[in-house]
Amino acid sequence: MAPTPKQLDAMIHPAERDCSDGKDNGQTRVITVRMPVALHTALKREAHQHETSLNRLALAKLRIAGEPFNEAVKSARVIQHA
Repeated sequence: MAPTPKQLDAMIHPAERDCSDGKDNGQTRVITVRMPVALHTALKREAHQHETSLNRLALAKLRIAGEPFNEAVKSARVIQHA
């Protein structure tokens, strides 16, 4: 089952908190991602189905994809402090 817009927001906001060092004052940064037209079309369609923006969908997907990395970083911190 696909996530709802509310669930997508829940995936995005923890990522913003996890990455914030408290000094950004709510500022954002822009990245450019080059992708095949077919992928862009599919993501745009998916965002429309979830009634959200392409940007929010991309952030949610990055959050999901980044979970293994986030866990590895947390584990490394625990090992360093042990």
